[in-house]
Amino acid sequence: MVLVRIFLCSLFLSCAVFADNYPIYPTPSLPADSKKAAEIQRGEYLVKLGDCVACHTAQNGGGVLAGGFPISTPFGTIYTPNITPDKKTGIGNWTDAQFIKAMREGISPEGKYYYPAFPYLFFNKITTSELLAIRAYLNAIPAINYIPPKNTMMFPFNWRFLQLGWRTLFFHFQQTGPYINNPNESNSWNRGAYLVQGLGHCAMCHTPSYYLILKKWPLAAPIQKYSFTGGMVDHFFAPNISSTGLKNASVQDVSDVFKQNKMIGGGNVQGPMLDANENSLKYLTNDDITAIVTYLKTVKSEQPKITTGGSGLSAGK
Repeated sequence: MVLVRIFLCSLFLSCAVFADNYPIYPTPSLPADSKKAAEIQRGEYLVKLGDCVACHTAQNGGGVLAGGFPISTPFGTIYTPNITPDKKTGIGNWTDAQFIKAMREGISPEGKYYYPAFPYLFFNKITTSELLAIRAYLNAIPAINYIPPKNTMMFPFNWRFLQLGWRTLFFHFQQTGPYINNPNESNSWNRGAYLVQGLGHCAMCHTPSYYLILKKWPLAAPIQKYSFTGGMVDHFFAPNISSTGLKNASVQDVSDVFKQNKMIGGGNVQGPMLDANENSLKYLTNDDITAIVTYLKTVKSEQPKITTGGSGLSAGK
């Protein structure tokens, strides 16, 4: 059971290590049907928000969203899959139901468990209509015929069925599922909660994770009572973005972090957050930034006894 439990989710945001050469999201082919075209364009926005290009694009000229990006773990390397609509090597032959099951439950069309480096723990909160919009965009981009390298996970981590142990401990689909609006909160608050908890998967980096074996190996499972109080990502501190960390931050302050790479209090965004900005967060609408800030400013979490440094967005550099 220990071996099952210590699978590492290898620093998800470190998928995006493109320096200044960031990938450009593919332009979709839009049909004459205005309703379908609008769904595709909506899906493009959502794919950007989910930062899909970061992990599904190999460095050094890899096809955008064609997979092949290596995610290193102490137990071997995972190579991300091709999510272009190629029918042989991508997801072109998937049904909508298979796509939704993969995104929400982390199960492939062949019935295999995905490793938790794929953040289905968060994506399960995405509504069906928005999952189908994402699917529509991915179907409308150019297909790339490319087979990523095979995973090189050591025994027994190459046995995917052992992921059942991790799922039993940390993933309870029937208890979570698509986000349900809180009737006691505003539309903006609910939108922010939906984005932060779901497609944005902010807790992946900004919440401390469970550790095993002398705190060497973080699991892909944030500690809920410490939500958004900060965490370590690739030797960088992802700062506190709960109500405590963002207490004095304005919507414009956060917008400047996302869109201008300007830290609150001075300095420039660096490391994994810079990659997240360039691949994802700079595309956010002003309304969605407002919603995210509105929600995060209400999150009251227990503070860890030992912090890695700083608070708020002024510390994440």
